[in-house]
Amino acid sequence: MSDTPDLDRIRRQVLDDAAFWERAVYWLFGAAAVAELGLGITFILLLDFSDRLHLLIFFAVLTIYIPVVLFLASIYGAMDRNTGRILRAIEEAGRKEAKDVSRGDGT
Repeated sequence: MSDTPDLDRIRRQVLDDAAFWERAVYWLFGAAAVAELGLGITFILLLDFSDRLHLLIFFAVLTIYIPVVLFLASIYGAMDRNTGRILRAIEEAGRKEAKDVSRGDGT
């Protein structure tokens, strides 16, 4: 019996968990986008373009909403990029360990 953990099994489990949560985030963003699109279309259909107050509220919403959406998109891009870096580091660690074991350097 060896007390050393099975690193390949642990890596595979971590990668599977990361893939699961990545899919969950994609579905969450997709559902949010569909809901926002529906609400936006409803808002525009109910908007009375001849009423200046309605136009003021509409442009105020756009002024606030567009930067928030752009910020969320940039955060998602940074998160995706950092996740890719972590996954590459895990893969490189596995390759290095396999190379060390094949050379006989691993203990």
